[in-house]
This record gives sequence, structure tokens and C-alpha cells, in this order.
Amino acid sequence: MATYVSSRSGRRASDRALIALITDFGTRDPYAGIMKGVILTISPSAKIVDITHEIEPQNIEEASRVLKESSSYFPEDTIFLVVVDPGVGTNRKPVAISAGRRFVVCPDNGVITRLIETVRADGVIVLDQKAYHLKEHGSSTFHGRDIFAPVAGHMSAGAPFHSLGTRMDRNKLTLLPSSPWNVTESVAVGTVAGVDRFGNILSNIPSDRFVAASDQLNLVVVRVGSSPPREAQLTSTYGMVETDTLCVVPNSAGMLEIAVNCGNAAQEISAKTGMPIAIIRIQSGQHKIQPGCL
Repeated sequence: MATYVSSRSGRRASDRALIALITDFGTRDPYAGIMKGVILTISPSAKIVDITHEIEPQNIEEASRVLKESSSYFPEDTIFLVVVDPGVGTNRKPVAISAGRRFVVCPDNGVITRLIETVRADGVIVLDQKAYHLKEHGSSTFHGRDIFAPVAGHMSAGAPFHSLGTRMDRNKLTLLPSSPWNVTESVAVGTVAGVDRFGNILSNIPSDRFVAASDQLNLVVVRVGSSPPREAQLTSTYGMVETDTLCVVPNSAGMLEIAVNCGNAAQEISAKTGMPIAIIRIQSGQHKIQPGCL
């Protein structure tokens, strides 16, 4: 195995062999398994972690959020292999990014956006060195196998980052539109960032300020998209409200989340990624939704 030493961390390549996968491939088809086989053929000692293969198909925003939420819990020099790639085979570029003492191998389609909103992209390369691609194949529909997985495998085996391709200006990365939010003591507005497998509606609204002011005012009105406004309980966790009760909680990512205890809020409200969210406190003594409040 090569003994390349990272100039940033001082670690040998053999110490940074962890590869973390995020894809929309699911587990029914062989795609995720094939990518692992390619990686292990190139780097037999690589450690591979499946973050998820259940990103909604072609949902770049969801993949971007999952990457951001996951990355800080992994060791330095982890290689995040993210393949949610509706533009595969087109002129979108395959890239690798060094950011926050970690690496991301992915299509240049915006999937890196939410991570580099908070962590600087220190270096970007276009993966145009075919010596690091899978030589036996050249599919225009499976770059996860033919480009991204081999590059991640070579990185894990010790290939220096900048040998994998041509340097690219980080300001030319494709980015998703910003997702604005605003919080006051009485109102929180933002968008649906995603829906988890429990049907919890994940928002892009930081929870700390809104929840911190909620000691005595725990009744709120929630509206998602064009759905009718609904009363909900602002609480610290799901089990603090009755079964089948709508609630708003601060989730483990530090964001506000709309849930139904032992139910499915997304189905009940018909929520989808990108829909607007408004959460308004009901003032003391106000026991029902007032006309025009949302």
C-alpha cells in the first residue's frame, strides 16, 4: 500500500481508509454493492460505512442535507462518496472536494451545497484523470461504478488528492438555491428540508432561539405549504404529547421538526421537500386558531 502522507493531517493513507456512502440506489438493486466491490478491489483494506442508500431518487437537496448532518460525526480524512446523480452522462463534472478536513467525491450538481455553507471548501478538482477510473467500462449511466467509486478507492489506498484530476476554482462549483429562514420569539418560517422514514417533517429552521423562549408558551399553529393551519404542541420530544398528537420538537440536528407522536406527519399534512413552513405561537389565553394568523 502507498504511504502517502496527508499534508494537512500528517496521517498516512492507511490511517484514513474510511469511505462513507450516500446514494439514492436503494438496496434492492446491485448498484451500491457493485460500488463497494470496485472500492475493495482497488483498496482491500478500505473501511466502508453506509450512511444511507435511501435518498429519494434524484433528490439532490436531501442528499446535500444528509451529507451536512452526517459529516461532522466522522473522523478527519473520511472520504464521503455521494452519488445522487440525475445528470449522469451529461456535461456535469465529476469532482472531489476537500472541506473541513474531510473529502467528498460526488457529481458537481449542488450536492455539496449545504456542507460548504458552514465548512470552507479548501480544494476542488475535476476527476478527469482516467488512470483513476475503472478501465474495463465506460458507461454513461453508472459513473458511481466507473468514476466515483474507483477514485474513492484510490484515495483510500493513498493516491494524493491533487493527482486525481485538474484543479477547479471552488467559486465555480454548482450550488443549490439558498433556503432562507427567520425566527423571532413568536414566529418561525422556513422550508421543508426533508421527510424521514417516520414521516417527521424536517425543517431548515434552527431550533435554539424559538424553543428557548417556549417555557410557558407551548401551543403553536403550524402551516406547511397550502395545507390548512393546525394547532400543535411545542415540546422537547415526541413522547411528551398524547399518541396521534401533532407536535413541534427540536431534532437531533438542531432544527425544528414537525411530527405526530406514533403517527406520520408528512402523510397527514401532505408535506414535501421545499414547501414553505410557518410556525406561530398561540398567545396565552388564545385557545383556537384566529382567522388570518397564517
